[in-house]
Amino acid sequence: MSKRHSFMICLALTAAVAFVGFTRWRMKKEISKRRKRKKEGSVNIGGIFGMDIGGTLSKIVYFEKRPSAKGKDDENGSVNQPPLSRDKSFDHFDTPAHQAALEQIYQAMQSQQLLGQTGRRDQALGFYSSILGGRFHFIRFETRMLETAIQHLSATDVTQDIKSIGCTGGGAHKYSQCIHDHLDIDVLKFDELQCLIRGMHFILMNYPSECYTYRYDEDASDQDKVWQRDAKDYVHKVQIPYHVLTATDPFPYLVVNIGSGVSIMKVTGPGQFERVSGTSIGGGTYWGLCRLFTRCTTFEEVLDMAESGDNSEVDMLVRDIYGSNYDQMNLKGSMVASSFGKLVMAENPHEGLQEEDLAIALLMMITNNIGQVAYLNAQLHSCRKIFFVGNFMRHNNISCRRLAFAISFWSKQTMEALFLEHEGYFGAMGSFLESAFGDKVDDILASSHGLSDGGKDEGSALRFVELGRRRTRSVEAEGGSPSRYHATDEKPRGTASPHSYTHTPSMGSPRSRLGGRQRTTSLDSANISAMLDSDNVIMGLEGAGEDHVKSSDGR
Repeated sequence: MSKRHSFMICLALTAAVAFVGFTRWRMKKEISKRRKRKKEGSVNIGGIFGMDIGGTLSKIVYFEKRPSAKGKDDENGSVNQPPLSRDKSFDHFDTPAHQAALEQIYQAMQSQQLLGQTGRRDQALGFYSSILGGRFHFIRFETRMLETAIQHLSATDVTQDIKSIGCTGGGAHKYSQCIHDHLDIDVLKFDELQCLIRGMHFILMNYPSECYTYRYDEDASDQDKVWQRDAKDYVHKVQIPYHVLTATDPFPYLVVNIGSGVSIMKVTGPGQFERVSGTSIGGGTYWGLCRLFTRCTTFEEVLDMAESGDNSEVDMLVRDIYGSNYDQMNLKGSMVASSFGKLVMAENPHEGLQEEDLAIALLMMITNNIGQVAYLNAQLHSCRKIFFVGNFMRHNNISCRRLAFAISFWSKQTMEALFLEHEGYFGAMGSFLESAFGDKVDDILASSHGLSDGGKDEGSALRFVELGRRRTRSVEAEGGSPSRYHATDEKPRGTASPHSYTHTPSMGSPRSRLGGRQRTTSLDSANISAMLDSDNVIMGLEGAGEDHVKSSDGR
């Protein structure tokens, strides 16, 4: 190489280094200027946000306070409830400076560019809250993109008027320093389980069609052989209003939060819950394995792929062992005997293997495991209701129907699997409530009672509280001592670090794309009581090839 070429290369490298250094200097200078303006300003609109940074997904709830926020699509919003008094709402945001800042952030949050590659805006879940006088919006994105998003925001003025933000989840601790260093925003950390339960309670009472379950299709064949029922027969979507849930004593019940892993909480009354168990096999397990075994790039894509899969190509079924049903044990031939067991017998397990079959087999394996762990904990803690929540349930009709079926099968129809529409956003909603209202959160929750039934039964929440008080008095009479917002001294079986908190009630999870026929029913108190108290025996387990057909709305 000639000296001239060497000189040119050195010159180019020097120029590149100088350019990078100059760019970083300008960025630091701009950040320093923004921080100075932020400190000098008196506006902080961070209270409209709530975040939940999980291991796999991050969720954002933000509140838009203005009368025009209520639209025609808010039929599921709260009904005819007077707004809170001035000291309990966002009326202090009415100053010109706050209004200007809010308009800027509302426009920014509607930008598609802000969502990035993995961001999704769940518009269908948005609802108007008359108790707060505004509309809630819901956004999610993959946590692996969070640092990139922070760096992108640091180069803009989007966060100029946000000085603090409420946050929960493990990422509230992991990323708090990064958020502060780049955006000069203080992360207000709130307890994950406490936010989950409070957020669930608030949404449940403000969104009338929030809670639902799946029931057996009464028109299905083989009604005289109930053990031959299958998850594909659970297509009857039953909506359960809040006032119906509270018509009878709902305690105790389990909340199974399925995120990256799984946490199981036992709720014994308003203000009383503890983490009793969990498992590391959760939504993160499924998505991680699917990223290894398939070419899917999003969680929704792999679930859509699973719809067309056939797990009998991968799983060893009862009929693969016995040739047909195992009638003596009431086991259907399509029941899974060993997940991925059929690949052991194949001479070349890779030959003819389809991604769709892997996707459905993995989904069934993980769902069945979560369902059985939940059922065993319900048995251990004498709970008849199990509420499944978390982002694993989102866009996941297969798991919803399978869990509804499995819990009925294992419990001989003495237990019920229940779900909620806003599945994975309860933690973010809870952190919003904690951040915006502080020690007045319980006032907000108390003010919300009666919303979910459209004013038909305004005493439902009060009755719920009274039922919890009776149970608490019963526990105290037996020598128990329920705690408030602090860890218990005694560890329940099956958990390393249980916690008991004061909370308000909550219930379970997911939006659905219903396969086969769908009938939606709203039950009255008598029907739901009979449904939950039924002692009828139901036998049957998961079938192999489900008829996964999307409903007409494509969900």
